[in-house]
Amino acid sequence: MLKKSLLAISLAAAVGTVNAGTLNAGGTVVANTTNPQTISSQSGATVASLNTLTMTIGSTLAVRDNYKTLDKVKVTVTGATLSASSNATISVSGLAGVAPVNPTYPDANTILFDVASASSTPAAGSTISIGGVALALTAGQNVSMTIEAISTVAGVVIDSASGAVLNFANEFAAKKGSNVANAVISFDRLTFSGPTGHSTSADVIEVDITDAALTHSDVTASGLATTVKLNGNFSFLDVDGDGTLEAGEGSITGAGGTLAVAKDLQSATITANSVGTKAFTVTLPAASKKVQVSAQTYTADATVAYTNAAGKAGSVVTSGIAVGSWTLDGTTEALQFMPFGSQYANSVTVTNTSAIAGDIMVTITGNGKTTTATKVGTAAAKSVTQVGKEIAALAAANGITEGYVSVTTNAANAKIVGIYYAKADGDRVLTK
Repeated sequence: MLKKSLLAISLAAAVGTVNAGTLNAGGTVVANTTNPQTISSQSGATVASLNTLTMTIGSTLAVRDNYKTLDKVKVTVTGATLSASSNATISVSGLAGVAPVNPTYPDANTILFDVASASSTPAAGSTISIGGVALALTAGQNVSMTIEAISTVAGVVIDSASGAVLNFANEFAAKKGSNVANAVISFDRLTFSGPTGHSTSADVIEVDITDAALTHSDVTASGLATTVKLNGNFSFLDVDGDGTLEAGEGSITGAGGTLAVAKDLQSATITANSVGTKAFTVTLPAASKKVQVSAQTYTADATVAYTNAAGKAGSVVTSGIAVGSWTLDGTTEALQFMPFGSQYANSVTVTNTSAIAGDIMVTITGNGKTTTATKVGTAAAKSVTQVGKEIAALAAANGITEGYVSVTTNAANAKIVGIYYAKADGDRVLTK
């Protein structure tokens, strides 16, 4: 029975393009571990000329008395086709009578070398070196190659090795920055109360646009335009409601480019001719203005437009980047156990003694699952609100028959009480 030998393909390559100058590409394949080179999808590269691909023969080949003599070497390309400029050559170290050998091309993806004239068997550590391979690339299509050493006995494949040669990837990317919206809105809804070390009046939201150091990148600064749009409801910044952010009102400022705030105050945009961090600073109106701030979640959309060295225009668009949220300060109480179903009645009351109403959020954990409703009701100012039926309905909708209930109210010093009733005997149990 044949043992699989270990082969190594060294793909150290220099790649030239028809339209876009010079790029470097290659990789290493050792026991199925690959390190392909990555070409920018923005490069417009159409032809890649690879330098020598080297397969190192493993030690097990030397003891295969019945199979060790080479007959053919086959090279297969996946993800590209052989270019008309391809002029493949082969040599085998320590094996006479191999180089030069003219290859045949059974199809556009295959090179076949007939090395049956070899006068000896390659020893362990010998290398099969293949050069002069040129590939016709399809934009965005990754490329891999396989080399097979074929025996003189019945066409048996002595061994093979394969791996990625070239991968395509977007040169540009956008992601949330190190600073995202994370402010906690205070009970008075006029300032921020946290987190620790946070400004009481401003929050910074960042998006990072990166230019990856890929094998081939030919987008110049003069051909680059970046846009980052922050989506949110900023109408609360406009204290007098006239559609203009004036001195003394709230504001949005930008860094890393030129800032523009939409007239409807539903977004703000930074434009630039550069990559890097784009930062939005949202500053609240003065508390004396009495404009309440609402909790909300922010997203960002980023576009990098370019014209590559081949004269082709394009863009990389990243939408819906999650860049944080503002949450309301509040009171959380845990109801350690509560059953649900037709045989029970549930009472959960929220007493709000403050002068500001607060939303009531519930999380139920039970029967191996967790479900959350961000709003099951509103705790009106200076009142008691009953949400037992709403919580029971949430449990029923998610197939939860009993569990742990967490109730959060965005109001200062709210009191939450939970009781369930067993209808069969009228027993009632106070859970909190």
